[in-house]
Amino acid sequence: VSDPILIVENDERKSRLLLYLLKEKMGHEVVHVRAVVGALRELQARKFSLAIINITVQRDRDGLKLLQMLLVEHKLNRVPPLVVATEDKEPAVIKQCAQAGIADYIVYPFTEETFAPRIAKIVGKPQSLGEKIVHIAAAFLGPATRMFLEKQTKSKMNNLELDEVKDDHLPELFRWIHISCRPILKERVAELLHRLEQAFNVKRKSE
Repeated sequence: VSDPILIVENDERKSRLLLYLLKEKMGHEVVHVRAVVGALRELQARKFSLAIINITVQRDRDGLKLLQMLLVEHKLNRVPPLVVATEDKEPAVIKQCAQAGIADYIVYPFTEETFAPRIAKIVGKPQSLGEKIVHIAAAFLGPATRMFLEKQTKSKMNNLELDEVKDDHLPELFRWIHISCRPILKERVAELLHRLEQAFNVKRKSE
């Protein structure tokens, strides 16, 4: 039995659509919350196979960034893949979300035929170490995190792809993240490395 899917959505119409598609048509267990505070509480309490959020779930707040920040701040060791479901078609917003490491960006309106296959491709798929690192580092480095880390693995680690990162790569990768981020983050680089080392229980290789 797969872990449930978390929905973070405060619009009644959109919530009903997601619940109908995920529970009635696709057969998933679903937990629905209306705000990121509720999302955090649920993420602390249990594991999820997927989190579907609306990036405008709270007024004047970016739901995606806030959820990522909360996941990092509370040191959850397993971050589920994130899917954005929204009416926002702005190319800059879509690009920002993609660079932040989300699994998919789905624009309303959609039907079962367009929605179900995209969710089915993600649910049950284990999140790579590289994606988990992106989620943690994004709170410090912002929307360009993915591109930055991909450049580090390719240039410093024998052309290694970010999604190919394994456990034995982490000490060396964390060393290069520390070196490369020092000029950008200054004193905050120590906090970033602490978060990474604690999340993966791995110490960076000494410089």
